[in-house]
Amino acid sequence: MVELLVDQAGEKQLIVIFTESSTTPDVLKVTDKRSLQLQFRRIRTGNKMILPSEQWRKLSSNYTIGDGYKIIIERISSTDQYEMVEILSQATTLYQYQIKATTMALLQKTVEQRDLEQLAVTEPYDSEPIPNAATSRSLTVIDERRRPWTFDYRVTRRGRVLSGPQWQNFIRDNIVRVGDTVSIERNDGHGYPAE
Repeated sequence: MVELLVDQAGEKQLIVIFTESSTTPDVLKVTDKRSLQLQFRRIRTGNKMILPSEQWRKLSSNYTIGDGYKIIIERISSTDQYEMVEILSQATTLYQYQIKATTMALLQKTVEQRDLEQLAVTEPYDSEPIPNAATSRSLTVIDERRRPWTFDYRVTRRGRVLSGPQWQNFIRDNIVRVGDTVSIERNDGHGYPAE
């Protein structure tokens, strides 16, 4: 397991620190579970590596990544390539939730056609409400495959609404359909669901 510590998540490029004790490679090939291909390149000397703008745009459209985050990668056996297995935020936030898409009726919200654009939930989950929109404009959730998503969050007459590009990506990536049930539950406080 190797950590890539995010040093600078800029608008045009991503700079990370290669934290393994061995010499930083000139090129680091990383793929995710959806076959997104990334190539980090070493910056001159030292342990900093850069991800070019085109690849950074693809990565940031699928994951929430900021300064101080850790990208956990694992070497694919008998190759010089790595697979991305986790992205950890720099600090555990009070408001992190699990999100699931399932056809079983044990969860919180049955998806209607309009929810494919934005999800409106009329009731808070369990005994703890989602943060008030006056103090939080986004909500970070973690799906069953342990990937973080950050949705736009607000309170309207329809209820608590989740929307934005990452909601659209979540719907598409998890193949959520009308009639499926989406659950958002308070997690164990560590950013990932307990096994």
